[in-house]
Amino acid sequence: MFHLIPKKAQWHRWSLPSKLTCIGTYLGVLSLVLTIVLSGNKTVNYGVPPETMLKFITNALVSASNELDDKYPFGCVLFGAANGQLIYKSNLKSVQVQMDWDNVKIQINPTNHLASIFIGRMVISTPYYHLGEFINNTVDISYEDKKSIPLRGFMIPGMTLYLEVLDSTNGLFLFGFGKDSPQ
Repeated sequence: MFHLIPKKAQWHRWSLPSKLTCIGTYLGVLSLVLTIVLSGNKTVNYGVPPETMLKFITNALVSASNELDDKYPFGCVLFGAANGQLIYKSNLKSVQVQMDWDNVKIQINPTNHLASIFIGRMVISTPYYHLGEFINNTVDISYEDKKSIPLRGFMIPGMTLYLEVLDSTNGLFLFGFGKDSPQ
């Protein structure tokens, strides 16, 4: 039979290098398990109820309305996570977005000040462009307020899709639809 833990008598017969190898193996397996468990899709704003996140989003839409309209004249979708649930609200103008919110994952690395957003499926339509898809992509962005990057590999004539960290304190992000580059 296969045993993972040596018996006391067996342990005492082992040499020091064998004991250290055994301990190192156990620590390696433990660190692998902890890495998998702890580094998965981290919940942004753990302990914040969805209602509170919706208030953050609504307040951000109201307070930054003019600035967002200037940066993203075709509209935007604000989103954040609360207790593992994605909360979003859109302010779209001439763009329609269908999003599989169940397959959007937000991962924050506070040490590197980096956010990774996994987008399972986003379908975008405009009056002149139908069914553009952004599928199974991960976008990395510096986790700083007002940091905005264009999403490469997604072309809409006359329009650029952006990801922005709107508020790193509250974990608010947005997908914005601008002309060339945000001002």
